[in-house]
Amino acid sequence: MIGLQATLVSIAVGALATGYFYVQTLKLESQISEHEKALQYEAQLAQTYKDQVNEQKRVISTFEANQAATQQQLTQLTQQKDQADERTRLAQQEILTLRSKEKQWALQDPYGSGGRAASRLDYSMQRITGATDNDRYSKNYSRITRAGEN
Repeated sequence: MIGLQATLVSIAVGALATGYFYVQTLKLESQISEHEKALQYEAQLAQTYKDQVNEQKRVISTFEANQAATQQQLTQLTQQKDQADERTRLAQQEILTLRSKEKQWALQDPYGSGGRAASRLDYSMQRITGATDNDRYSKNYSRITRAGEN
C-alpha cells in the first residue's frame, strides 16, 4: 500500500507540476503574443514615420526643382530686360543723333528749300518709331516729332 500511495503521490505531484508548468507556459505564450503585437505596432509606426520622411523628401525635391526653374526664368527675364534696355538706349541714342543731324540740316538749309533733308529725317523717324506714312500726319507722330524739337 505504501508503494501505491507513493505512486499516487508521485502521480499527483507530477500532475501538479505539469499543471503548474502548463499555466506558466500559457502565461509566457500570452506575454510573447503581447510583445509580438507591440512589435507589429512599432513596425507599423516606424513604416508610417518612414513614409512621412519620404513624402517630406519628395516635397523638398519638388520645391527645389521649382526653385531652380523659377531662378532660371528669373535669369531669362533679367536677360530679356537687359536686352530691351540696351535696345531702348540705342534707339534713344539714334534719336539724339537724328535730332543733331536735323539741326545741322536746318543750319545748312535755313530757308527749307532742300526737301531731301526733311524726307530723310521723316524716314529715319518712321524707322525708329515704327510709324507709317499715314501715321506721319496723326497726332502721335506729330507729338513724337515735336518731342524731338524740344
